[in-house]
Amino acid sequence: MPEIQRKNIQVHREALNLEEIIKLREKEAIEKQTKIQLERGQIIRERDAAIEAAKRLEERVRAEMTMREQAEKELMAERTQKIEKILAIEKAHSEQIAKELEALRLAAIPFRSQLEQRPLPFIPMAAAGMPQVADSAAAFREEKKYDNQSPIAAVGIDLAMLQAFLKFVADGQQDQAEALLQRNSALALASGDVTDHANRTFSNITAFQYALWALDWHMWKMILKYLPSEAAKIQAKQVATGSWVEKYGEYFKFQPLLENFQTYNKDAPSWNMDKDKDYWEHKIGGAQRQLPMHVFQEYCNPKRAFEPTPTFTEEEFLRQVDFDISKLGDDFGLYRYNFKECQREHCIAQPCDPPAWRLGDYNALCELANRRIEQRREQLAKLGYCVDMKSCKM
Repeated sequence: MPEIQRKNIQVHREALNLEEIIKLREKEAIEKQTKIQLERGQIIRERDAAIEAAKRLEERVRAEMTMREQAEKELMAERTQKIEKILAIEKAHSEQIAKELEALRLAAIPFRSQLEQRPLPFIPMAAAGMPQVADSAAAFREEKKYDNQSPIAAVGIDLAMLQAFLKFVADGQQDQAEALLQRNSALALASGDVTDHANRTFSNITAFQYALWALDWHMWKMILKYLPSEAAKIQAKQVATGSWVEKYGEYFKFQPLLENFQTYNKDAPSWNMDKDKDYWEHKIGGAQRQLPMHVFQEYCNPKRAFEPTPTFTEEEFLRQVDFDISKLGDDFGLYRYNFKECQREHCIAQPCDPPAWRLGDYNALCELANRRIEQRREQLAKLGYCVDMKSCKM
């Protein structure tokens, strides 16, 4: 009996031990489960925090994009206001010019009344070319008809109107120049002094002669509609002997700009930004500053770019310039390539720039120069002036 009791006691103890083990294991399991739940909760909280941070970042990005769009809208509105202001100033300036021209027209009525009552005197033309103002005045004095009037006033041309006309031609304002010719075609016969945007002063030059010097094909074609053929021939003979030839040549030369472009195209890829900036702004931009106004208008032509290379034979020519010429050569240089608008940049030689960017404008300017020089040669040949043996009519 004691043996059985001992065994029972031992079994009871083993049962207690087993129960303790089970309780311990259950406790460990509960602790693990609790730990897992805590870790899961931490993960959930971290996930929620990450989601919230992502939302805040997205909201910030959206806010920044909204601010950027608003800034762009404000900038566009500011640019639009500036453009409208410039257009308003130009309109007011044009209206003022129109008023002044009307006043000039009214002032010229007495002269025109006199001219209607008597024919204009014939002004003899020297065989070597068009007579100077002094020669014309002598002819008038010989006839004793206009002793107290200048030759310009005698044919109904006011000096202020002539200066305005020559300035319109030098500034490439073809429509304004033609409007004056429609008022008084005798303006095409008169010579005077004019200073262009590059501060070049031409003395005793006619509008037709200036257009030929500037290689402004569209301008000289317009002037010829109002210039008698004999007068055009006389003016053509003076293109090589005018007072401006010694200083500025018989016509504008593109060569300095083209040579600067050749140097730039060849060497710019190896330059640092400072050297590139200096050369582009001052050498390229400085040479561009000397271009006649019609070349700037080619840069700003809204109907075609410089790439692919144009033929420059379009009859219609939209004359506009959308940059400040006074800053060209100091603050920036021009390039067009295949962009919709003329580009004003401090420099364009970057490692990522394709060679075509640098060659496109060079090729276009070469084509423009060659085309206009040939058109000038052909025009002078039609008027009987031989630029070279090739242009002489046998």
